[in-house]
Amino acid sequence: MPRIITPGLAYKHLQRYRQVVSILTKYGFGEFIGQIRIWEYINIEKKLFHRQGEFAHMSTAQRLRLALEELGPSFVKLGQMLSTRPDIVPHDFVVELENLQDRVAPFLSKLPKRSSSLN
Repeated sequence: MPRIITPGLAYKHLQRYRQVVSILTKYGFGEFIGQIRIWEYINIEKKLFHRQGEFAHMSTAQRLRLALEELGPSFVKLGQMLSTRPDIVPHDFVVELENLQDRVAPFLSKLPKRSSSLN
């Protein structure tokens, strides 16, 4: 049976997509976002895709690590997996992403509140 996406769920997904695009742009990966032409689907100015701001002095590998950390646990796990694949990831990225193995600040969990009644 196909999954029904409610307007509330669609809005929640859209918010997360915008957050991911915003964080990647913040760390200077807007060119990549421009290459996949996501700006056609969300109303964002193309000129925003090329900013790096305060992170311009950092290497691409450092900026990627910071972006993955800010995006949350699933993205950190992706970075951890990539750090174990020197056959497909350049050496400087492997070295930087290895910092995600044991040097990541803990995340707050967003678990739903439990009901106090035991039914």
